[in-house]
Amino acid sequence: MVGLETLYPENDLRELLVLDLGTRIREFRDLENDDLTHSELKRWAKWVAGVELTLERAVAIIAAGQSLLTAANLDPLLQALATAADKSQFRTFLRSL
Repeated sequence: MVGLETLYPENDLRELLVLDLGTRIREFRDLENDDLTHSELKRWAKWVAGVELTLERAVAIIAAGQSLLTAANLDPLLQALATAADKSQFRTFLRSL
């Protein structure tokens, strides 16, 4: 099954984009550049340089999720379901993908 890495905790898009990147962007927006020390400027410059990598990582996570959530990829899970009702419901879900 492809795309399972999407489900790893370190690939949580909410954590990556909203809580981490979004919070830092708001902090950065509110800075007074003239008041920053040299070490603070270096820290923010390093963070800004990493933003592109964070966005590339998010794109890769989304691509893996799209690979995971295909009917062909999830179809083998049908065999693990015990009841006919569960299998029917899962088939309906697969058709919706």
